[in-house]
Order: sequence, then C-alpha cells, then structure tokens
Amino acid sequence: MSDAERNLLGEMSNAARNSTMRRLKRVAEGAENWAIAEGKLSFADLACHILECDKAILKIFESNSIGKNIGTPGMAGTVDRAGYDAIIAELKEMKTLRHDFILGLSDDQLNVLIDADRIRGVEKMPARLLVVEAIDHEIHHRGQIAAYLGLYEAMHSA
Repeated sequence: MSDAERNLLGEMSNAARNSTMRRLKRVAEGAENWAIAEGKLSFADLACHILECDKAILKIFESNSIGKNIGTPGMAGTVDRAGYDAIIAELKEMKTLRHDFILGLSDDQLNVLIDADRIRGVEKMPARLLVVEAIDHEIHHRGQIAAYLGLYEAMHSA
C-alpha cells in the first residue's frame, strides 16, 4: 500500500468518526439510554460498541485475531449525561489513536492474515481489509444512530 493510500485510509477513518460524533452529540440530554425497542442498543450502547471495536482493532496484532466484540443491549450500563459525554470524549481520543495506528502500519503488517471468522464468514482476512471493515462497521452504526435520532426527534417533538 502506498503512503498516499495509507493516508487516504486514515482520512476516511477520521471522516467517519467526525460524522459519527456529530450525530452522537445531537442526542438530547436524558435520551442517552433510549433504544428503539426493548432488547436493542441505546445511543450509549452504540457509542460504547464503536469504542470497543476501536480497541479491538488496535490489538489485532497481539493475537492475530479480531476477537469477539458483539454489541449488546445494556453494554454501556445506565449512564447519565456526564457518563455519556465521557464515552464521547473517549471516542474523540480513540479517533486519533486509530488514525495514527493506520498510518503506522507497515506493508508487512497490512498483509498479515488475521483470524476474522465472525466477519463475512471468512476464516482469515488481511489486516488491510480488516481496517476497511472496521471503518465500514462504524459507518453502518452511524446510519443506525441517524435513523434512531430521526425517530427519537419525531416522537419527542413539540
């Protein structure tokens, strides 16, 4: 992968995170634990899940595995606004760590086959594709957050 391609991937990572954070910051105070239905992820759970996915990506070379990180309803606990804001602040910090991680990957690291059996049903995946999958995964949840926000705002508008 060329430096230009690596930089583009880092820019994509930052753009996805910036967009996700804009949506998460729109969540009204008191709505942090709201979910579309019982047994579904709340806004806080979604933010926590995205954060846990970042942590998993940063550790992929420790075991050459993506590990298990399934978004679970209630995973954030019941948070007040300060707790929610702390998750958002950690997502902001993780944005820089993920970006720097991507830029620091060598071609050899990008070609390492990672155990990824829970992603797309494949057994192994080159690290470069796993990084793209991580960004795509955040984009998926960003859309989920946007849909939840629209529904929440429609249900709670005056």
